[in-house]
Amino acid sequence: MILTQDEKKYLFSKLEYKKKKISINTENELFQLLNGEKTRFSDDEFKKIISSLEFTFRKRLIGEIPDLNNDIFLSIKNKIPYDLIAVKFGNINRKPSKTSSKGEIISYLKRKNIDFDEKSNKTDLLGLFENHIKRFDEF
Repeated sequence: MILTQDEKKYLFSKLEYKKKKISINTENELFQLLNGEKTRFSDDEFKKIISSLEFTFRKRLIGEIPDLNNDIFLSIKNKIPYDLIAVKFGNINRKPSKTSSKGEIISYLKRKNIDFDEKSNKTDLLGLFENHIKRFDEF
């Protein structure tokens, strides 16, 4: 995994607050990885960086929440090896419900190849899912 200085700076800005503060005060391994000259990272080093990111940002990065329209974000996202993406097996086939977030509904629609407009609201997206299920049950 190779990261540019801009990508490293961007990831450093997205660290969890407490981890970022500790890394600055102690100049620990995480600090050295993201602020040093090194640009090539092992899978273990990259996992350490990913696991230190803010929760919501990490979910965006691994694709569970719709992407950000930011060139650096997209560049980093494209570099993530498939085997580093942590997917909870129990959640992958969970059907969306009224309590699901918009991102979870979108993720499900994408996995099932159901066409939708990302600008649609949560209720409309949930309706698409329910209509798809009704059509599937009719067969």
